[in-house]
This record gives sequence, structure tokens and C-alpha cells, in this order.
Amino acid sequence: HTDETFTENPVTGAVLAMQIRPPAGGDTIWSSTTAAYDELSNGMKALLENRRGLHQITEEVSTVHPVIRPHPVSGRKCIYVNEIFTRGIVNLPPDESDAILPFLKRHVQRPDFTYRHTWGDGDVVVWDNRSTQHYAVNDFEGRRVVHRVGFFAEPFADA
Repeated sequence: HTDETFTENPVTGAVLAMQIRPPAGGDTIWSSTTAAYDELSNGMKALLENRRGLHQITEEVSTVHPVIRPHPVSGRKCIYVNEIFTRGIVNLPPDESDAILPFLKRHVQRPDFTYRHTWGDGDVVVWDNRSTQHYAVNDFEGRRVVHRVGFFAEPFADA
């Protein structure tokens, strides 16, 4: 997922600092949504331009964001939908949205777009929330304590 996409201005990035790691497992996987965009067909890229996704955490808390967004610093386009918060593509018929959105969610998670971090003691990881997604692998027993801080910097120009 991408953090807080159900808000109008989600955090720009975040820092994770490992405090207590389990003896085995508990990795975190990051996915590049810019690499995922680059690998879409030209037809799919054209279809997704100017489309907006509904991002929602509750019935009362939601917003819409472009499905494809240019990164405000690099200018590279990224796919801005995620497994947890994106409920639909609002300017497509529901049956088309219901077909395309699951494809995009799976596409972003392809292994060739990901980095898997195996945590060591004291590790700190910083990422750009505008062009990545992350996932904590729940394959461990025992305690796993990670401190997280979100931060704001250059927002999307279309925010």
C-alpha cells in the first residue's frame, strides 16, 4: 500500500527504524510504481490518463487522486492506486473499473518492481511515498517493533 492515500495530501515519505526484530522473518517489501508504469502497454497508459481513483478508509473519509501521476521532482509517471485504499476508478463504468483496478494492483506488486528488505538490528529505511508501495511480511513469531515517522516535502502538482 501507499500511506494515507485516503487523505487529500498524503505524507510525502516515511522513515522506518527497526527497534526489535524477530529472530526470523518480518521483512518489508517496497515496490516501484514508476517502474510498474513504465512496463504498462501504450494502450493501457492512454486509457489511464486523466482517470481518477477513489481512495477510501471509511464511508466518511475518502478522496480522489489521479490514477497516473507525475512525480513532482523527477517528472516520471507513477501508478497511484493501492491494494488497501483504492476502491474504484471513478470516471470509468463500474464493470470496467472492476476489471482494470485488480490488474493494476497486481501489476504494481510484480517481483521485478520490488525490493525486499531483511531487517538487521538498528536498520533505518527512508522511502518516497509518492512513487512506492510497501508491505510488511507477516511471517514471523515474537515481537517486531518498528518506529515510523512520516514527513511532507514537495507535494504532487495535481494535489
